[in-house]
Amino acid sequence: MAAKSASTVLSSFHWDGDLLEFELTEAGKQVPCSISREALEEAGGGYRARSWQLQEVFDRHHKRITHLLLDKQRAAKPNSRAALHLSSADLNQAALAR
Repeated sequence: MAAKSASTVLSSFHWDGDLLEFELTEAGKQVPCSISREALEEAGGGYRARSWQLQEVFDRHHKRITHLLLDKQRAAKPNSRAALHLSSADLNQAALAR
């Protein structure tokens, strides 16, 4: 897992189709991020979960999600402006690595 960071998840969450979109603040920069509905369903929301229930799953897994996204950002090209995304495969792979 990544080292503890001063990054925070902003409260500007919104659904765009099957993606929960939000932003991280890292070193004063806002980084656009998303996580798939499928990933949140598999993380504990279930396949019939409503959006508000999936938001609760996100809240429960907030630290893990943040660490995974920051790891992806560190692995990206310097000064990349690409949005960071987590899929169910990303969460499953991270769970196996523990």
